[in-house]
Amino acid sequence: MRPEISTLLVLPELYPDLKDHDDVKRYPDVLRVNGNVCFIQHGEHDSQEQDTSTFTNKFEAEFVIGLCEYILLQGQFKAEQITILSPYAGQIHFIKNQMQTLARSHKTADKLKGVKISSVDNYQGNENDIILLSLVRSNEDNEIGFLKANNRICVALSRAKIGLYVVGNFAGLSQSSALMQDITNNAKRLGYLKEHITLSCLRHKDKQTVIRQPKDFSKVSEGGCAQPCKMRLKCGHSCKRVCHADDINHKNSQCNEKCRHFCEKCKQYCSEDHRCDEHEVCRNLVEKIIPVCHHVQKVACGVEPNAVECQEKCQEVLPCGHQCTDRCGSKHAHTQNVCKVKIKYTPDQCGHGSFYVVCGQSRSQDRGKCPKPCKVELACGHLCAGTCGQCSNQRLHETCQMKCQKILICGHECQDTCSSCPPCTRPCETACTHSRCPKKCGELCSPCVENCSWACRHKSCEELCCLPCKRPPCNVQCSKRRPCKHLCSGLCGEECPRLCSVCDKETLVSESLYGFDGDPTTLFIEVDCGHVIEVDFMDEWMKTSTASSDESGNMVIGLKCCPVCKSPVRKCARYNKQIKEMLRYIESVKKKYIGEKHTEMKRRLKHVISEIRGQDRLIIDNFIEEGGEVLSEVILEAQLNQVNLFRLVTAMRKATEECIRRFDGSSGILKNILQDLKCFCTWILKKRSVFSEQNRLDAELERDRLTVLLDLCKINETVKQRGLHEKLEVRHVTMLGQTVIQLSAHKRADPAAVKEAKTLCDKLKEIIPDTHIALTAAEKLEIVRAVNVSRGAWYKCRNGHIYAIGECGQAMEESVCPECKAKIGGANHQLLTDNAWAPDMDEAERPIWDNINADRELALRLQEELDRIDLMD
Repeated sequence: MRPEISTLLVLPELYPDLKDHDDVKRYPDVLRVNGNVCFIQHGEHDSQEQDTSTFTNKFEAEFVIGLCEYILLQGQFKAEQITILSPYAGQIHFIKNQMQTLARSHKTADKLKGVKISSVDNYQGNENDIILLSLVRSNEDNEIGFLKANNRICVALSRAKIGLYVVGNFAGLSQSSALMQDITNNAKRLGYLKEHITLSCLRHKDKQTVIRQPKDFSKVSEGGCAQPCKMRLKCGHSCKRVCHADDINHKNSQCNEKCRHFCEKCKQYCSEDHRCDEHEVCRNLVEKIIPVCHHVQKVACGVEPNAVECQEKCQEVLPCGHQCTDRCGSKHAHTQNVCKVKIKYTPDQCGHGSFYVVCGQSRSQDRGKCPKPCKVELACGHLCAGTCGQCSNQRLHETCQMKCQKILICGHECQDTCSSCPPCTRPCETACTHSRCPKKCGELCSPCVENCSWACRHKSCEELCCLPCKRPPCNVQCSKRRPCKHLCSGLCGEECPRLCSVCDKETLVSESLYGFDGDPTTLFIEVDCGHVIEVDFMDEWMKTSTASSDESGNMVIGLKCCPVCKSPVRKCARYNKQIKEMLRYIESVKKKYIGEKHTEMKRRLKHVISEIRGQDRLIIDNFIEEGGEVLSEVILEAQLNQVNLFRLVTAMRKATEECIRRFDGSSGILKNILQDLKCFCTWILKKRSVFSEQNRLDAELERDRLTVLLDLCKINETVKQRGLHEKLEVRHVTMLGQTVIQLSAHKRADPAAVKEAKTLCDKLKEIIPDTHIALTAAEKLEIVRAVNVSRGAWYKCRNGHIYAIGECGQAMEESVCPECKAKIGGANHQLLTDNAWAPDMDEAERPIWDNINADRELALRLQEELDRIDLMD
C-alpha cells in the first residue's frame, strides 16, 4: 500500500511498526481525483432488510458506483484493478443490482461488469490497486454491529495499493469504536476526512467539481467536467460533446456537423448532406466525357468517367422499328423481343378488341393475353376470377380462387380455395396426459395405448387411453382449499377452476349460463379455453349432438365446443367418454377421406408414371412432389387424372408434329393445334388438390375438340395430297371446311358442334379408309396393348400407314400395305428405303435394332472370352 494509506494504520491496535518499501513510494497518483486517500463523511441512515436482518445504505451504494464509473472513464485503471468492499452481504447484493441500472452509458455499463464486488470477510488475503469501501452503518443510536471488531476494520483499510476511498458516517462510527475514533482522528489530521470529494478536469485546468451527493456525478458524466469540450477537430469544426476523458486527442471522434470539405479539384465546397466524418470523395457534379460513347454527362468530381453508366437515351433502332428505350450505359440487347414500347394489340382469338401491350411481349409465346375478366359462372356457382387470356378464351378456366372457409372435421377452418378442402395441414391438436400426436391434423392419429389416467379417490378408469371411458364422472365436490382459503368449487378428480365462487362471485354471476345467483353449493368446471361454467349446464350441453347439415345437405360433425367462445373441448376429463367417442368417429371419417385404397392408388400412379419416357418423364417427376403433404385419395385421384391427361395430350402433340412433317406446306391450322396442345398441357400440370367438376368439363371438351379437329385436318390434308376429292360429295367437302374453321376458332367449343364434328369425322373415315388418319391417341394406346410387340417395332409405309413387325421386330420379308398396296417390310433386317420407323405409336425412345445390335455385340464378346478360355485349357 502507498505511504498515504499506511500512515493511517500505524496504530498500536493495528501495525505499530509498519514501514514503507521504496517501491510503494513510486506508485502513481489517481488521475483527476484530488487525493489518493479520501474519507467521505455523510449522515444518511442505513436500512435493515426484514428477511435477512442484514443492512444496506443506498447513499453509499450510489456514491461508490458513481466514483467507480468516473475512475474507469479516466482510462488509467481497468475494471479488474478496482474492488468495491463492504462488511455487509446485503450491501454487496444491493450494489450488484444497482451497478447496471445506474451506469450512465452502455460503454461504462460494460466496463462496470468487470469490477470485483466482495464482502470484507471474503477479501482477506487479497488486494487491489483501487479500493472503494462502503461502511454502511449510520443511524441515530450509532449502532455499528460487527464493525466493532478491529480485525474487520484492519482488513477493510489495508487492501488498497494505490487509492483508498471510504464512504461512511465516521462521526457515529467513532462514538462506538475506539479504533475507528483513532483512524478518524488520523484522517482528519492528514486532511483525508471531508464531506465531499473533489474531481479535477484535465482539459479545463481551473475547473474542479465537488461531489457531495451521488447525483453530483452527473456533472462529470463523460469523465471531464460540465463545460463543452470545444477542442478543434481535424475537419475544422469544434467538438460539441460535453467535456470528456476518453479520446483526449480526438483521433477517433466523429464530427456530426454538416460536411464543409473544400475540393481543390473542382474548387467547390462539398454539397452533400452528410456528416464531416462521412466524406470519402467529392460528389460535386461536374461535366465529363464518357470514354465509350463520348456523351457529356454530369459526373461526381471524385469518380472516374469510365466507371459511370451513361444516362443518355440509347440511339439504336430495334428490328421492330422502335427506338431503344434503355439508357446508353446500361447492358442490354437490341433484339426485337426486348422492345418496351407499348403498342396497340388486337388478338384474333377472342374478339374482345384491342388493348395495349409491350411490343416485345406481343411476339413472345404468351403474346397479348386478353386482360378482359372472364366472369363465366363455373360449375361451383362462383364467377371465374381469371382473365380471358388466362382462361384461353373460356376454354380452360382458372381454378376457382374463392376462399372455402368451411369448418373441417378437426375444427379448423379450411384455408384452401373453393371445392378443394384438402386434409388439414396444421399441427394435430389431439393430446392426452401421456403424449401429443406429432402428425398433421389431416393425417390418421396413432391411438395412445397407455392406461387411462382419469382417476380420483372415489373412482378410476380401467380402459386404454384411446378408448371411451366407462367409469361414470365423480360428482363429489373437490376437497382442496384455494389460496384464498375458501373451499374449491370444482369436482373431485378435475382441474380446479381458476375462479372462486366466493371471491369471484360477481364475475361468475355476470357470466352465468345457468342462472347462478351466488349459491355456495353450486359446482363449476373449467374447460380447455379457460371459461368457468356451471357443471349442471355443461353436463346437459355435452349430451347434445354435434352433428348438423351444411347448405348442401351434407352432415357436419366435430368436437363439442365451449358454449361461450366455441373453442373445441378436447381435454376435460369429466367428458372423456363424449370426447373420445367423437375423436374415434372423426378418425373413421378421416380414414374414409384419406382413403382405404390410398396405397393402391399410389401404386397405380407410379405404374402410369413408369410408362412415360424421356423428357416427358422429367416433366412429370417435377410435377409429382411427395413432400410433406397429406396425400388423400382425392389428391391422388387428381394427380392420376392429370398424368393420364398429360400422356394423352403428349401423344396428340407428337401426332400433330408428325402430321406437320408429313404434310409439308400444310395449312397453319395444324400449327395452331400444336400451340393449343401446349397451352392445354400447361393447364393440366397446374397444382391442384382436387380435379374439380369444372376442370373435368373443360378437359373433356378441349380433348374432344382437339382430337376431332386433328383427325379432320389429317383427312383434309390427305385428300389434298392424294387427290381424293372425287371420292367426296360436294356437301362433304363444304361441311369439312366449315367444321375445321369452326373448331379451330380460339374459343370454347359448343359440345353439340363437337358431337356433330365427330359424326362427320366417322362418316369421312368410311369414305376415305386410312388407318393412320383414323387413329386417335387413345386408339393408338389400345392397338399397342392389343398387338403386344416389342417397343420400337412399329413402322409406316411411304403413305404413312402404320404396321408392326413381330418376333425380333426387324424386317425379314416384303409385303404390301393393306390400305394403299405400297411395299412394306424389307429383307435381312434392312427396312425398305421408303418405309420409316414410327416411334409415335408406342413412344419408343430408340428403334428396336439398337437393342438387338447391343445384344449381338455382347454375345460376340462372350463367345470370344469362352474361346480364349478353351485355348488356355
